[in-house]
Amino acid sequence: MKRLLFLALLLVAGWQLSAQLAFADSLYAHHEYYRAITEYQRSFYTGEQRDYCHARIRDCYYRGGDYDGLEDYLAGSNDPADHIYYSFAHLKQDRPDLAAIINDSYDASYRIALIAYSNDYLGKFREAGQMLGYLDEESYLPLKQKLQQIDREVQDQHYLSPALAGALGIVPGAGYAYGGAWQTAFSALATNALLWGVVYELESKELYFSSGALAAAGMSFYLGSIYGSVNHAAKRNRETRKKVLDKYQDELFRELLELSSTR
Repeated sequence: MKRLLFLALLLVAGWQLSAQLAFADSLYAHHEYYRAITEYQRSFYTGEQRDYCHARIRDCYYRGGDYDGLEDYLAGSNDPADHIYYSFAHLKQDRPDLAAIINDSYDASYRIALIAYSNDYLGKFREAGQMLGYLDEESYLPLKQKLQQIDREVQDQHYLSPALAGALGIVPGAGYAYGGAWQTAFSALATNALLWGVVYELESKELYFSSGALAAAGMSFYLGSIYGSVNHAAKRNRETRKKVLDKYQDELFRELLELSSTR
């Protein structure tokens, strides 16, 4: 009798765990990722299909756009699929510098592919090409060809010269105009003209202290507009690279996950 009661309790517990997991799957299917994470975690800690729950939790964070939460969840994991999720979480948050740093290794093909892709985001085309040269694992060759094609497409875009923007910025507003920021260019020109006009007027009235103080402020604004022109050109270049690379991000993410699962 006690044995039958024990078996019945096990069956009830098993049914409850299965129902809990089914409920989590239902939430996942309806894109209620944050609620699904809680239910998958309950199943995970009770030992119900731990690998499956871990994969679902990871995917819920990613699909739900909680990349900070995903990074915290996967911190310290050495699993290849976890690492790919971790890297793309950085890319989704516009941090290719961190994605490149954590993949700076030749010990696995998926890391080589990720650092090459991250370097393209950073505009380090030479480094990206060099890394792709190391990607010689047979199963990765189709992906290598795709990454080389993406690399060429990114390099073929029209980029601004930050140095030229800075040089043109010597004429107030010209550096911004070169980058297409016409409203900022006009504001820089008008503000500089106003500042230096007032400086000249104060000096002509022999108000040297006031004119000197305003000239110092005007020089600071003038130099800042040159620096801003350089930054604007660099920002436009980053946006150009990102626009191209983001088109392929989800596709590459899926391919890398599939390749890592066949290792």
